[in-house]
Amino acid sequence: MTQMLLEMNDDVRGEAKVVDPAQLLAAEPDFLSRGWDLVVATQMDGTTLASVAAKAWDAEVPLMILRSIGLLGYLRLQLRRHEVVEAKPDAKHWDLRLADKWPELDEFCRSFDMGGLDDRAHRHVPFVVILSQRMEAWRAAHGGRAPKSMAEKNDFKASVKAASRYFADELNFQEAVSNSYMAYADSAVGYEVAEMAAGARKNPPTNADASNFSFLVAALGDFIENEGNGKYGPLAGPLPDMTSDTEPYVKLQTIYKRKAERDMAALADHLSQRLAAAGKPAHTVPLEELAIFCKNIRNLQIVSTSSYAAEMAPGATVHHEAVMMGSLEPASPPAQTPVFWYLALRALNDAQLGGGEPTAEEVWRRLSEAKEALQSNGMDLSALVSTGSTRSPQP
Repeated sequence: MTQMLLEMNDDVRGEAKVVDPAQLLAAEPDFLSRGWDLVVATQMDGTTLASVAAKAWDAEVPLMILRSIGLLGYLRLQLRRHEVVEAKPDAKHWDLRLADKWPELDEFCRSFDMGGLDDRAHRHVPFVVILSQRMEAWRAAHGGRAPKSMAEKNDFKASVKAASRYFADELNFQEAVSNSYMAYADSAVGYEVAEMAAGARKNPPTNADASNFSFLVAALGDFIENEGNGKYGPLAGPLPDMTSDTEPYVKLQTIYKRKAERDMAALADHLSQRLAAAGKPAHTVPLEELAIFCKNIRNLQIVSTSSYAAEMAPGATVHHEAVMMGSLEPASPPAQTPVFWYLALRALNDAQLGGGEPTAEEVWRRLSEAKEALQSNGMDLSALVSTGSTRSPQP
């Protein structure tokens, strides 16, 4: 397996150690504390898995637990603290800040005399300019406020379309109509990111061993509170493709790029102060890492799960993952609802903890215990019996 993986990339080195995991951990108790990025545990018995999970949790190494039985597959993540910067969301968010323009952008958008342009030039005005000017006109007619209700937003969209001369032939106005929400959308960082940054600012990392991410988030809190007027993060900078002549588009790109560079420099200053307070040099965080962080402000996350030991502990409150799955709509047929399969796998795992190969009677007893525990927490598992999804083992 290792050899085949290495063939995919000549720059990667790897080695294999063929040994029973239980024997490996007994001989080398610190094996999982050697700087691994990820541990993948497959088809492990309950006792070995419990040991691997406990050591991975203590070493703060992400653990991926995989098990397959026939056509049934199970995946469980154990993450003590997983810091996410490049989430790579499916939908691209363009941070244009049209609802709160800075002076250079505002001046650029006002510089276009739409009424004095010939038809060709009119068809090549960037949609950012169109939306900015139409929003200024809207505000002037509505007491300085942006559209709020759905009816008002539809009216604003209609006003953008009405400002075109030959809508069917003007792709820039079609783009403006499609992106009309950008003229009034709030570009503030999301609630979760704002809470994360505010918390890090209030309780900044002081340990020199803290991750770069921790210092970056604390610096982000400083930026939001100061340069961000209490709501904005650094501007990402990139622009979407749009119908435009080359000269105005390049100028627009430059305006956004310079603003993003100023914001990143301000964040770097806050970061240097946070690092200095912890006794770390300013170059601790590479410039490339800082740039990636600034471009992904909206996607920042800290993902944590319960430990495997907490999930499997007798009388734990109780089987949280099962409760979550049980809240889903029943599958069709109901016997295939994921919570039932979880209970069966949990029962098998619990039975294995006793050592040896579990009997069908032992698995059934464990399954009944898990079912009773969940029902005591208010979950309706009547389908577990009524659908015939599980049955007492036959002799």
